[in-house]
Amino acid sequence: QCSCLTHKGFIAFDAALNEEVLIIPYILCHLGDSPMHAEVTNTTNPTGTLNPCHVCNLTVESKAQKQSETYVCQFVGVDYVGEQHPLPMHDWEETHALTEELWELAHYQNKLEKFKQISKKNGICDSLN
Repeated sequence: QCSCLTHKGFIAFDAALNEEVLIIPYILCHLGDSPMHAEVTNTTNPTGTLNPCHVCNLTVESKAQKQSETYVCQFVGVDYVGEQHPLPMHDWEETHALTEELWELAHYQNKLEKFKQISKKNGICDSLN
């Protein structure tokens, strides 16, 4: 069903425009509670995470922001007018270096609050609430 809708779409009436519009709900297949979302973002539980993609730098500060137009545009890699605007990819060398820094903070310097702050900000460890 998703495949048919994403390729052909369907007609709906837009009350604001006062005319029929073509809806192609491709994004709904990924942003709903769908297994496709997990597959596309390479994340086991993308719905509950603040950093729902392990490939690109898609991130939000709170779950409430995941309902915003900005987040949806970033998710599909377009700007507000629909032109391509992909997010930058993760720099794995930077992620590796940051992971070593976090290990140092947590295990040798015992700075757990700073560890939590940096790891959450950079998507190394994530909140699932």
